[in-house]
Amino acid sequence: MNTRQRSPFLTALFDPLILTMLGLVAAASLCAAWWLFPIGLVLYLVMFMVVVRNPTLRFNNMLAKRAPLAQRFQTRFDRLQKPQINLFNSLSTTKPKARRALKPVQGAINGAVEQAYRLSQRMSTIENHIIVSRTYRDPEVELAQVMEKIAAATDPALKQDYEDTRKTLEQQIANFSSMSALLERFEVQLAALATVLDGAVTTVIRMQALEKANLRQQTGAVLDAIRDQLRQLTEFEAQVAGYKNL
Repeated sequence: MNTRQRSPFLTALFDPLILTMLGLVAAASLCAAWWLFPIGLVLYLVMFMVVVRNPTLRFNNMLAKRAPLAQRFQTRFDRLQKPQINLFNSLSTTKPKARRALKPVQGAINGAVEQAYRLSQRMSTIENHIIVSRTYRDPEVELAQVMEKIAAATDPALKQDYEDTRKTLEQQIANFSSMSALLERFEVQLAALATVLDGAVTTVIRMQALEKANLRQQTGAVLDAIRDQLRQLTEFEAQVAGYKNL
């Protein structure tokens, strides 16, 4: 993804055509009549706002602003993002009436993908923490070594120190296990959401040939499926917030 893409504002600000027009207006006001300048300025602002509000520029900028995720989730999120892109491209070329009727579906898909992205960022932090932690130390190996030292220790104070270390290591192992299970569950949720969104976009593309009345009737089932996934994501996010060790 191109993270260097300009925002719609900067694109409009440095657009060669708009800058040329502004220069011509300034020159005309100086060389011909001053009243041409306010008229030209209004035209400049109109052109500027047309570019700033360009849906394609805004959509591409939104995609470009998404920072990379942990590799474990980036591939799955790319698959999740694909139906969002496909739907945007499809609705960009459809009739205005059909586009308006299908707007709620697009909004629901955008919301689901955005929520999944926020959660993917949080899960990426956990995934990276586990990777880094296990790169430098293996608590399972350390625990086995401590257990041997406990069995061999004869000094009560030293044995107690080893016991305290054992408890700490066992808690760390339990935390790692809990985090790993959470990450696996999230992978499953991303896969399920991607399947639902793929199906929703396929249905929407097929529905574009229908009359407006039928579009509104049939979007209900699509919206219900997406909202069910949103509910599951929200519940999962609440569960993640409840983990004291994350």
